[in-house]
Amino acid sequence: MKSAGRLNTISYKSFVKQRFVMHKSYFLMMLVYALFYIASVLYFSINGRVRDALLAFAFLLIAPLILLIERNTHITMPPLFAAGAFFLLLGCTLGSGYDVYTYFPAWDDILHGFSGFFFGCLGFTIFEALLGQPKKGKSFAAALLFGLGFCFMMGFMWEIFEWIATNLVGADMEEDALIHGFHSYFLSGTHAEAVNVDGIVQTVIYLADGSTIVLDGYLDLGLIDTLNDMVLCLIGAIAYVVVIPLIYTKASGIYDAIMPKVSRMATIRHDEYKRAPHVVRQ
Repeated sequence: MKSAGRLNTISYKSFVKQRFVMHKSYFLMMLVYALFYIASVLYFSINGRVRDALLAFAFLLIAPLILLIERNTHITMPPLFAAGAFFLLLGCTLGSGYDVYTYFPAWDDILHGFSGFFFGCLGFTIFEALLGQPKKGKSFAAALLFGLGFCFMMGFMWEIFEWIATNLVGADMEEDALIHGFHSYFLSGTHAEAVNVDGIVQTVIYLADGSTIVLDGYLDLGLIDTLNDMVLCLIGAIAYVVVIPLIYTKASGIYDAIMPKVSRMATIRHDEYKRAPHVVRQ
């Protein structure tokens, strides 16, 4: 026999219907997202780009997965935050699949910088889901620091993913860069001093088949890109640490618009929600 007042998680289908009724703009964005990836799967498949087609299909599956995660974690995304999530997801395929990274090099920087702010906010809400809504003082500071740590963890995991893709799958997610100088302990033969190599104007790579590749500098194999991504994520995280305390106390409307919410929506029917909307935000 069920205990009085106990709420059971509703079915996935019911949750999706409930989300649609409450936030139609959220589903409009999800529809655009799904159509983009359906078109991308077809486009890449027709052009024989099997890897990109498979990646596009995997990204397509993220849409229903997001709803499943919301239902099971009781964390719901307001439309503005959802727009940020879809921006990051679409940005990856636009960058690599449609070569935006080449035509607009700053695109990668924008994604990594924004991800710092985005994952900081998500981490803040995860803290709320685990320990309750933070108040002013120590609990709020703890939630803020948890979000900061969560952001750094996600940034680290992404760079590990790029390393795996580069070394095991044959991709080049750790972007190379031409440099014209470096410092080296290896060339000096000791860690007591580093040899300064500067003014590199050309590097010639000799291949086993006798062919050569000539570069106008020295090729850095991803180190600069990795650290640049981490620094940009840090900048986004700093923005999160500065902005969230301000809007939490002085602009609650903006805070509610951009922050995911700990919700009991997955445990009630929509008709119950209409009678008691206050239960959505704990």
